[in-house]
Amino acid sequence: MLLSSLVLDASLVTAVVLPVPAAESATRFLARAHAEGIRLLSPDLWVAEVTSALRRAVFAKAITHDAADRSLAKLFQLGIETVMHDRDLAYRALGWAERLGQSKAYDSFYLALAEREATVLWSADGRLVDRARQLKLSWVKLVIDFQ
Repeated sequence: MLLSSLVLDASLVTAVVLPVPAAESATRFLARAHAEGIRLLSPDLWVAEVTSALRRAVFAKAITHDAADRSLAKLFQLGIETVMHDRDLAYRALGWAERLGQSKAYDSFYLALAEREATVLWSADGRLVDRARQLKLSWVKLVIDFQ
């Protein structure tokens, strides 16, 4: 990977604990990042987004409430450094939402953090990565493409 830090979005983190197509790739990716001592960063909204994904899975009866509890505990053991949003990050996110043509800025906080940290954003969200590729953002990567 050759970077000292990486930004992870909520879709990648969620893939570690839910049965989604990117689950195997996300798990391999995180194992390698940990083995290489890479600092893992995510804006603080990742916690709310992953918790919501777990709740949706419980509501849809895809997992039990106990499984969601265990998954949430596991997520907090992944060593992800939660970066609190601040004025700079919010303004950057607002700008990214505009460039992405999005009505909401959630995804843009991940882009803003990666941009500010001058690192790569890894995601399991194919639509986000496709849009980033359209904008020629070579520093936004899809975890299923991870080797």
